[in-house]
Amino acid sequence: MYREEVIAKALREHREKLNAELLKNRSRQKELNEHLTEHQLAIRTLSTLVKGKSSPTERTTPGQVPLPTAAPPVGVTTAPAAARPAEVAVWAPERKGYTRDKLKAVAFPHIQSRFANEPFEVSKVRDLLDELEPEVSHTYEAAWNLCNDMLREGKLKQAGIRKLPKGIVRLFVLKSSAAGNRPAAKANTVLAEG
Repeated sequence: MYREEVIAKALREHREKLNAELLKNRSRQKELNEHLTEHQLAIRTLSTLVKGKSSPTERTTPGQVPLPTAAPPVGVTTAPAAARPAEVAVWAPERKGYTRDKLKAVAFPHIQSRFANEPFEVSKVRDLLDELEPEVSHTYEAAWNLCNDMLREGKLKQAGIRKLPKGIVRLFVLKSSAAGNRPAAKANTVLAEG
């Protein structure tokens, strides 16, 4: 029983200490909010006088502080309008090269002429894109997306897969040449049916 009384007393003392700190912090917060409101008012007054936006009747004599039209509520800690940072302009480099749709429109005739009768890989399309736009470094992913888009649109057909030590590479063929004679498959190529 004695132990429980000691613990209860310690908890009571700790609670009283925390309540005292809370009251002290609340009064300090109120003082700081009042101080902040005064500074906000002074900054607004100075900024309107400097910018010349106030009319002569609104101007005050030296030492007189004008009253705000709508005082901010106590406890609200917003930065004054003059002290708020301006929006930062984000610099982005100008994009070089074609957009995805424009690239598809430009690249497809070249794909047709270069790969009319033979299967090709995504890496070959990437090389073609680099030839078309030498100022832009094309990624393998861009060529992959281009091939997949043309596959979905029915311009290309998957002709097969090539098994390499690093993985499987898909082979594509133009839809128009897919109906005709297929070229002879290489030793490590599996042609897809249909």
